[in-house]
Amino acid sequence: MERHWAKKACWQKWIKEEQASLYTLAFFFARDDETALQLTREAVTLAYQAEPGWSKAVFLRAVADQMCRLQGKYSPPEQDEAGELAQVTRVLLHMEGELRLLVLFYCVLQFDRRSLAEKLGWPPARLDAKLNEALAVVNRSFLRQKLLVTQ
Repeated sequence: MERHWAKKACWQKWIKEEQASLYTLAFFFARDDETALQLTREAVTLAYQAEPGWSKAVFLRAVADQMCRLQGKYSPPEQDEAGELAQVTRVLLHMEGELRLLVLFYCVLQFDRRSLAEKLGWPPARLDAKLNEALAVVNRSFLRQKLLVTQ
């Protein structure tokens, strides 16, 4: 029971910290305030029930996966704990606001830059610059963890 309350406290803290990011992701899917709020609530509830994870990266990934499932328009990225997406998920914590959301959106859209640029209403050059910035954060993290070999 104590473990349950500890998990609940962690998730409540993360929800408060990531409230704007979660709502922005939901609005990205729903495109209206009321539906986005409902989607956020449902996704967090389902993620909490399904995910035993104890890290903020796992929390963000679980909520994003549930939003994909609830919306039905996008399929969640494949669960591959040792693969590239798993590493990117862990690196999300080193990113701030817009970059973190951009990487989540990019994963949700199955790495389709054209669809992402259309959804965000951004010119391709701006999207490329932001994704390159996010990639630099990922690469630095991989280098720190010695997961990337340099020539």
